[in-house]
Amino acid sequence: MAFSSSSLNSSSDHKVSSCSKACSKAYCQLQTQYDKLTEIFRKSQFDVISYQTGLESVEARLLVYKQNKSVLEESIKLLNIEVKLRDIALTTLRQKLDTIEKERDDLNMKLEKFQTSSKRLTNLLAS
Repeated sequence: MAFSSSSLNSSSDHKVSSCSKACSKAYCQLQTQYDKLTEIFRKSQFDVISYQTGLESVEARLLVYKQNKSVLEESIKLLNIEVKLRDIALTTLRQKLDTIEKERDDLNMKLEKFQTSSKRLTNLLAS
């Protein structure tokens, strides 16, 4: 009986040891997969943080650009108003210049008429 008991124990030990090897192998594979997935997960967490930081930076720049846009739009409006006012002033000055030139031409004609009349009177008085 001792022999048969020992042969049963040996066969049972072999089954346990082969199961242990299979379990150990499966455990090692799972541990390797777990380690790889953990590394990928950590990289993805780092990527998420990097993207969030980048997004915050882009959003901050977008806000600055929007503020600059509104400031520049206001400046453009003011410059357009200044241009219109200068155009009006220039038009007014041109109208005044035209009026003064007409008055000058009229005065020159009157002067010529007076000079001509004066010469005639001088000639009449001299003769």
